[in-house]
Amino acid sequence: MIERLIAENKPIEVWMDGFELDNELFTAARSILNEAVICASKHSIRVHLNLFHTDFILNGLQFLHPASLDTPVGHRSYQHIIANPPYFKINTTDIRRQMAESILSGHTNIYTLFMGLAARMLHHGTACFIVPRSFCSGSYFTRFRQEFLDSVTVQHIHLFESRSDAFNQDDVLQENLVITFTSQNEVSDSRVKISSSATLDELANRVTVRQITKTQFISPIGLLRLPTSELDETILEVVDHWTGSFRAYDLAISTGPVVPFRAEEYLINEPNGISVVPLLWMQHITSQQITWPMNHGFRKPQHILNISGTRTLLVENTNYVLLRRFSAKEEQRRLVAAPYLADQFDYAMIGLENHLNFIYRRDGEMTTAEVIGLSALLNSGLIDRYFRISNGNTQVNATELRALPLPPLQVITAIGQAVMKEVTAVDLDAIVVQTLQTYLLVPTDFPILRETRAV
Repeated sequence: MIERLIAENKPIEVWMDGFELDNELFTAARSILNEAVICASKHSIRVHLNLFHTDFILNGLQFLHPASLDTPVGHRSYQHIIANPPYFKINTTDIRRQMAESILSGHTNIYTLFMGLAARMLHHGTACFIVPRSFCSGSYFTRFRQEFLDSVTVQHIHLFESRSDAFNQDDVLQENLVITFTSQNEVSDSRVKISSSATLDELANRVTVRQITKTQFISPIGLLRLPTSELDETILEVVDHWTGSFRAYDLAISTGPVVPFRAEEYLINEPNGISVVPLLWMQHITSQQITWPMNHGFRKPQHILNISGTRTLLVENTNYVLLRRFSAKEEQRRLVAAPYLADQFDYAMIGLENHLNFIYRRDGEMTTAEVIGLSALLNSGLIDRYFRISNGNTQVNATELRALPLPPLQVITAIGQAVMKEVTAVDLDAIVVQTLQTYLLVPTDFPILRETRAV
């Protein structure tokens, strides 16, 4: 900030507060910034600098809740806020979360508390944060998104699309972004600027920039969507216009009830004549295929006891679509689904491990064509990219799946029937797009998407 003031060569007087908890970083910041202040003074720029070796959250909350703790330090409001907050979950016993709950609700991670507090302290100005993308989606952040968007106007989001390149030293499991926002109602333009680069190195010369509408930016259920290309915008327009849904088709989505460490006494490696049923793990599921049992290199128990003590852990052997709840870093597809057909398993019940979601009909049974068609649709590049536009982490959230628009059930069935007719290698992406084109649900020139990641 000081370097920029010097570069603009405009005499100015500014007041600047800094907050840092780490001892070593605080010492380094103080040394570097004091030198910068001296340098600025030589250019007729007067900087009133205050560095506080204190918790920004606990300190700032006192401005909003004066009776809470000690006398706060720094200013009550700011015209500009720049932050690179820490990222970690905060539980209900954390004093920062307890103090904030009556003022800033819905925070499960420390970085959203920084964002929420900054939104309240921002006065006729702009804030810029570098944070994980996780707040854009997921039920955990629903209340935060609602309150945040009520408090600020988002101007610009820059997305680092590669989790492995941009922050490879930090074992980052999700995409990171830079978000710029202003005080609410201070910007009349209703559009949001979205830019992106795969890596930090590409910031200089390989950045794509788009202007999107608020409708494209905020989904019907309040997710923040980041389309980075014309094709992304087309995908949003196409899928958002589908009027079907899981609920409309009487389909439910649940999480596998078997939590291994809680059910360890019931998990069996070898049946040996006792009453057991299959236990399916995430690793048994690949695109459009279930491989059970796995005989080589898989060391986890693949059976679960079928006794009175496990009745609540087992599900009926009926037709399902099984979906992985997590994807590996930079895996080819975020959504990985497979049709589970009851007649392929000679058991009355089965076990589904907790890292699986399963889709089923509440009252009755999905047909074979429905199961195969819905699984193929979820495995398609079209739906995978639609999901990625809203979701930048490795978890496939059931709440977001439930909100996914679907084409008419007859189209899903037609996709399944087309897949079933193939006797050799099945090109799911081509079948899905061509079937949707037949029913006029995507443009005739819509491409067959095979790569949905940033490349």
